[in-house]
Amino acid sequence: MRDRTKITWAALAVSAIALAACGGSSSSYRSQASSPTVSYSYQDDSGFEEVQEQADDYCDEEFDRDAVLLNREVEGERMEATFSCQ
Repeated sequence: MRDRTKITWAALAVSAIALAACGGSSSSYRSQASSPTVSYSYQDDSGFEEVQEQADDYCDEEFDRDAVLLNREVEGERMEATFSCQ
């Protein structure tokens, strides 16, 4: 019975060391996760309301979340708005 106990304790010790080594050797980790995003192109400022509604619908249907504007940029002659589903 003693040999069996020693083997069990030895196995547990080796497992604990291996687990600690795996957890401590990583040099990278995720500090945060991004929400899903969606982008839309539109012609002018009057088109922004339409793409904002589209983004709201998309985020609500796909993720049950609200669309929050991340940025608006001019892309040549068009504009682009990117929303985060939060």
